[in-house]
Amino acid sequence: MLSKAKHLFKKIEQMNKFIIILIFTIAVLSANAQHSREIAEGLAREAKKAYQQGDNKTTERLCLEAIDVDSTFVNPYLMLMNIYYSYGYYKETEFYVKKLIRNNPDDYVEIYYVLANIVIQDKRYEEAIANLEKYFSYPTDQLKSAQLAKKLLLDAEFAKEAIKNPVPFAPENLGDAVNSEYDEYLPSLSVDGQMLVTTVQVPKTYEAWGEKPYQEDFFISYLNNGIWSTAQGMAEINTLQNEGAQAISPDGKFLYFTACNRQDGLGECDLYYSEWTGVKWSTPQNLGAPVNSPYWDSQPSISSDGKSLYFASTRDPQSDKPNLYVSTKTSSGRWGIPEKLPIGINTDFAEQFPFIHSDNKTLYFGSNGLPSFGGFDLYMVQKQENGEWGEVKNLGYPINTENNELSLIVNSFGDQAYFASNRDGGYGKQDIYKFELYENARPDMVSYLKGIVYDAETNEPLIADFELIDIAKDEKIIVAKSDSKGKFLVALPSGIDYALNVAKNGYLFYSESFLMKDNENKEPFLLDVPLKKVKVGETVVLKNIFFETDSYVLKEGSISELKTLLGFMNTNPKLNIEISGHTDNVGSKTHNQELSLNRAKSVFDYLVKNNISENRLSFVGYADDQPIDSNETEKGRANNRRTEFKIVE
Repeated sequence: MLSKAKHLFKKIEQMNKFIIILIFTIAVLSANAQHSREIAEGLAREAKKAYQQGDNKTTERLCLEAIDVDSTFVNPYLMLMNIYYSYGYYKETEFYVKKLIRNNPDDYVEIYYVLANIVIQDKRYEEAIANLEKYFSYPTDQLKSAQLAKKLLLDAEFAKEAIKNPVPFAPENLGDAVNSEYDEYLPSLSVDGQMLVTTVQVPKTYEAWGEKPYQEDFFISYLNNGIWSTAQGMAEINTLQNEGAQAISPDGKFLYFTACNRQDGLGECDLYYSEWTGVKWSTPQNLGAPVNSPYWDSQPSISSDGKSLYFASTRDPQSDKPNLYVSTKTSSGRWGIPEKLPIGINTDFAEQFPFIHSDNKTLYFGSNGLPSFGGFDLYMVQKQENGEWGEVKNLGYPINTENNELSLIVNSFGDQAYFASNRDGGYGKQDIYKFELYENARPDMVSYLKGIVYDAETNEPLIADFELIDIAKDEKIIVAKSDSKGKFLVALPSGIDYALNVAKNGYLFYSESFLMKDNENKEPFLLDVPLKKVKVGETVVLKNIFFETDSYVLKEGSISELKTLLGFMNTNPKLNIEISGHTDNVGSKTHNQELSLNRAKSVFDYLVKNNISENRLSFVGYADDQPIDSNETEKGRANNRRTEFKIVE
């Protein structure tokens, strides 16, 4: 990022360039004019000098005097148009544009493109279309803005129809704990929705000559009982320079952000990260190549599994505008070479502020190259089952307007979106708002698992390894650690059955399953994990060992748990275990005894087949003799149907 004005590629900047071109072109024509207008030309020359010096007040006064002297002289009109447009005075700009067209309807073709840009700000799409059609009626070699005019025509035709079908949109300010008299923007949210990080423009404590009087810093707020705490500066990360355009990882442990012109930087702006240790944020580190380049790299967004990093970059040598890229972690844990997202998402214009939802497949972003209501609009696109991106969708009016809408984020459940706005009724300049996201713009719902790992005897928190595994694919989705306070937080996208394994040297591992393939869980999983020290008599329930009903044949989904048990036996070569099978009380005692024994033997056979000595293993069936829950309910009976192992001498 970091200066917003420098990198947003606003439509105003584009328009000013074309009006300036007109000014200098017409200046040559007027020098050869045959009519005497010495006084008006003199005033216009003085106005031009004032304009070039940035003195807009003097420019305006001299231009108005020149028009009074000679109302047919073009140059002062164009300078007035440029000034008024740059300040957003569209009615005044339109007045002088139309006056110029009345006096010289065919002499200055670009003026029709200018007028279309103005009236689209007022949602007068039919009028914009008419002016653009007039523009394209002239010979092609006269059209200096043909590419931009084609895009504007596409926008006007899209907006004319789309505005007839507004979407629900009721923004709610997050309040004065998060917002202040300053600019707050670019919110980022942890997967549990309880940690909010924003970029804030704060006054500089020291202002060097020629520098802007503010800097961008990070502020963090926490949600407690539905109330946001007062935002505090992130002292370990903030510096006297700018930090901005951040993304908090869904587990709240990593902050990825943008910093520019740093001594360790590779380009104009680079991506950095800091890690939460449980006590403080670590010293930020440059992500290095190949993520960073000699160009402008900014606006990161990290996937919920921590394996994909989306960002905006100007590294494409064929364009000076930012497009969207993604870097994927390799099997070695290093970031791979970034790949540019495909055409359809990226355009010949600018794409910025990607946000990958924690479902790992819904991407929101800003663009001024796709059909829009004018300027930058917000879009969404979803990755399909085959890995290809689907159709890009405009989020609609009034989420998008004729102004620039650049970024938003969506909570894990997919029903609330957050964005920044300087709309009336705020606490200062830009504030953070949220709104309920309408159904068709929502991502897949994502739940989360949150808890603490601790010693079962002492209750002391533990730093432990945990793995979240896709049972069907036997694929590790997340490999991480609890922090120094034992805390962990993991996103659980719907549509997948998960196995959780938590382990620490000197302790028995802990397993749990979260079956979400066929249903969406709208409630988070809150789970405290007591780890037992390895000692004789301690047991572990193998919650991810699965059998078909009334069968002892292991289901394929059991493989991840079997591998975990195998790894535990190899890590602890002196341990001996008893594998036991258990049933509920449904069926005969004889049948349940045989079934429980054979199920235990299936696990025994797997370990023996994978080179664990039979001398270290035994197996037994207990039928329904050792229930751990009531057999009066289906849930209780399900808990009683289990496979365990116990440490024996």
